[in-house]
Amino acid sequence: MLHTRARLASVWLCAALILLAGSRGRAADPARVRVGYAPYATHLTAITGFSPQKRSFYKAFPKTRFDNRLFLQDSAALAALKKGEIDIVFVGATAAVDARMRGEDIIVIARAANGGAILLSRVGSGVMWMSDFDGKRVAVPEAKSVEDVLLRYQLALNARRPVDRGGKVTLKPVVPTNELSAFQHATADVACLPEPLGSVLERRSKAVALLGAAGLYNSGDYPSVVVVTRRDYAKTNPDFLRAFRTTAKHITLDIAAHRDSYAPLFAAEFERLAGQKLTLAESLAALKRTGFRSEIKTHDLQLLVNLLVVAGYHTKAQRLDGIIWP
Repeated sequence: MLHTRARLASVWLCAALILLAGSRGRAADPARVRVGYAPYATHLTAITGFSPQKRSFYKAFPKTRFDNRLFLQDSAALAALKKGEIDIVFVGATAAVDARMRGEDIIVIARAANGGAILLSRVGSGVMWMSDFDGKRVAVPEAKSVEDVLLRYQLALNARRPVDRGGKVTLKPVVPTNELSAFQHATADVACLPEPLGSVLERRSKAVALLGAAGLYNSGDYPSVVVVTRRDYAKTNPDFLRAFRTTAKHITLDIAAHRDSYAPLFAAEFERLAGQKLTLAESLAALKRTGFRSEIKTHDLQLLVNLLVVAGYHTKAQRLDGIIWP
């Protein structure tokens, strides 16, 4: 009888602990979280979640203070992550993979976007196809950005090489938001850019689209922006990161399902964040060229390893085991 009572007491204790754990939910969210992202279409999940219109992340984590930073280039964002100046960053997938290949202890917790890049030529540049690139100046956001790596891949496919690889094509790092000026002043002949800058150039400088995301690589099915954190931060804040990932996923899926309806928000936020006006037509065009997905697998990122090798940034491929946070 005593053994039976002891067993019953043990069962009730376990049940009480389970109920108590359920009532508490996840561990307490951090009091402060620092998130980095960019104003481009491929970062629309972050833009939406932190926008005054939606406030999705603020609503999901009412006890957390978000201190956000805007980064126009991936290298600056990843440097801030490494230094511990930010905790989570939405960043170009090729830059993230390159950092991991160089030994940075970062992990990917989600995808935010696919595609969203476009290759354009300036009217009067004489560039109609890749065979016309020799001797031309091509603007890219920066080395190892998605656009830079895709451009180098296309050059290799068409038996062309950039100057830094012994070829005749000059690649110029240009902050994307300054690209309109570069085309207007003829300091660049071609540009490979993230949206909405491609749509802006098409409409305001009559640039000619040579290749969209689908033509640049793998029919556009490649991760362009991923959500990244440091491994030590993930170990310290696993419950928060899972909840953050879930919230980001819901935002991304809603954007994918109602893409056009997000055009006014994106136009307003691009002006607020980047300081440049974006028409509704430009915003719509940019979002139509960008895919929105949240799931990510190691295989998706392994494809980018091969691109980085073809681009000349690494001499051999590496396995990315453990790069995806479970």
